[in-house]
Amino acid sequence: MAVAAGQTNGFSTASAMAADGSGNLYLVGSFSGTIVFGATALTSAGQTDVFVAKWSGSNQAFEWARQVGGASNEYAGDVAVSGTNIYLTGYYRSNPVQFGSLTLPNGGNGTGDSDVFVAKLTDLGTSADFTWVERLAGTGSDFATGLAVSGNRVYVTGYFNSPVLNAGTVALTNAGAFDVFVAKLTDTGAGGTVGWAQQMGGPGNEQVFALAVTGGQMYVGGGFSGTAAFGANSLTSAGGQDVFVAKLTDGGSSAAFGWAQRAGGTGGDYATSLALAPGAVYVAGAYTGSPASFGGTTLPHAGGTASDAFIAKLTDAGSTAAFAWALGAGGTAEDAPTSLSVQGNNVLMSGYFGSSTMAFGSTTLANPATAFDAFVTRVVDAGATARFAWALRAGGSGQDTGEALTVSGNTIFVAGATNPPATFGSLTIGTPTGTQAPFLASIVDATLTATAAPATLEGLAVFPNPARVSAAVRMPAVPGAAQATLTLLDALGRAVRTQMVPLSAAGLAVEVSVAGLAPGLYRLRVQAGGQQASRALSVE
Repeated sequence: MAVAAGQTNGFSTASAMAADGSGNLYLVGSFSGTIVFGATALTSAGQTDVFVAKWSGSNQAFEWARQVGGASNEYAGDVAVSGTNIYLTGYYRSNPVQFGSLTLPNGGNGTGDSDVFVAKLTDLGTSADFTWVERLAGTGSDFATGLAVSGNRVYVTGYFNSPVLNAGTVALTNAGAFDVFVAKLTDTGAGGTVGWAQQMGGPGNEQVFALAVTGGQMYVGGGFSGTAAFGANSLTSAGGQDVFVAKLTDGGSSAAFGWAQRAGGTGGDYATSLALAPGAVYVAGAYTGSPASFGGTTLPHAGGTASDAFIAKLTDAGSTAAFAWALGAGGTAEDAPTSLSVQGNNVLMSGYFGSSTMAFGSTTLANPATAFDAFVTRVVDAGATARFAWALRAGGSGQDTGEALTVSGNTIFVAGATNPPATFGSLTIGTPTGTQAPFLASIVDATLTATAAPATLEGLAVFPNPARVSAAVRMPAVPGAAQATLTLLDALGRAVRTQMVPLSAAGLAVEVSVAGLAPGLYRLRVQAGGQQASRALSVE
């Protein structure tokens, strides 16, 4: 499958995507002029507006689209889905800005200042309505780049240069140029109430581009310069800008920092995407102008003064983390990844490359044009090492970028921007010509469902089942294993909660909370040593 939205004038791009448990995809992005999703035409109210559109997996068509806009510029940051609840974030410069019948003012000092929005829509099937919208704002420029949802908890991250960023009743003070924020909102049905907000940074520039959440554990990634504080953790860059990845734990009314890690070289380095697996944090990003170090691994740089792409694995040991491996990919021009997704021991990555050739291990992609082409690649994680399995390109003579990626079973969905005509394997998107429009494409990889399963854990029991508040997990001891990782997965295979617990000589006896989860069917996966087992768990 490869389709593009209609664009009659102006330009548009898809910047983020999320999937629900019914095979539907939700795209967000920005557009100017008029854009057409199926039977719905949206016309920007001013310069650049935000769109959110639903692609029906069963009908293979766009079912609805809504917009956010005003007289100035609005940009999409991220989207997350929980049942029929659609959450999106971004930033706006209009004063005011419209979300359907809802309105937000802008608190900046001028038309160039931006405020952060977090909004909720309810998917009604063939239409959608905005339910509530909240603002995080100061008197300067504030941006939102990441969003995640767990139960009724909505997490948002971004960066701000306002002297003070107001998030509900919490005021964050800026320590330098741009600082990072993470905030938790509770969806009360009629609104989003800020529970806590945390600031990260120092006297230099700190920007965040990625957020991943499992249960009450949050991970953020981006770039920092100079010395920056992440709670009690302090990082110092090796050059102009380095990669950071930091972990926080949601304590209910507050959040605590766990660890923070840096990577990079003497050039400009930053993280663009994060993805999680039990005990592992995968990070992708770009490094510019020099080799970059990730723990004990140093990646060479092929791009001169331009950027190369990297993907790396951090092993999360709870209160500490360490890099296990890192891979680089690039050519002599600008190459960068944008999105990650995990399926078993496979990590999928999308992005774009301007180099005439870009090497992914033994696979080299050719870019016949002078503009960007999109890429998708699969990395196989072997524990302490990794390898590129394959890489594919898509594009034409114009600018084509892969901006978002998600995986369902053995199908990989990628979205971004294209300037038709553009080829996606044997498929061609021919219209609309002469302008930039969002695209949605799929790739089938049969090996994603053919991964050999590890040895199973004997005697694993989960009760009661169905569960309402918590479920007890019992299991005998596993020789040679001192810790077990418990992961609760939703119907799409996404981790919604993760616990790492000690495994004693008597075995495992622990309670897993299901409070706040939407009713439905989940799977509880338990890993200990080299063994793994899972059990179906119904939540009422």
